[in-house]
Amino acid sequence: MAIFKKYDVKQFNDRDYGFYGLTVDDDGLSIRLIDEDDKQIEVSFSPHPIGYRNFDEGIHLKDNFWSKKYFEDFPTKHTFFYSYQSDFLDWFHKQSTNIYEDEKLVHYIIRTENDTFEIIDKANRTFKVEEVS
Repeated sequence: MAIFKKYDVKQFNDRDYGFYGLTVDDDGLSIRLIDEDDKQIEVSFSPHPIGYRNFDEGIHLKDNFWSKKYFEDFPTKHTFFYSYQSDFLDWFHKQSTNIYEDEKLVHYIIRTENDTFEIIDKANRTFKVEEVS
């Protein structure tokens, strides 16, 4: 079973964010978020992550995804999480016939008021979080 941990990024701590925009281009994947004070941050994965998906957060109600059983510290206002073991990673490995079995992969979750972004990438890659004006 997956256990997601908080990814401590100072821009995310103790703030609620909404989804503002998604960009997929030659540079990679960028997710832009906005808070109640209209401050924007952007999370960028470059090069492209291995995979990603976006759901209305209500889609996770059936399996009670946001319950305490999946999280080391239950999220209240926290936005960014990660796990090295999850159903999404299991599904991905099966679908890709295990071509990444020798690489450590990570499953990131970016949670907003209405959206859940899930990203799979190599654990040794970095991503960027920056405030946008």
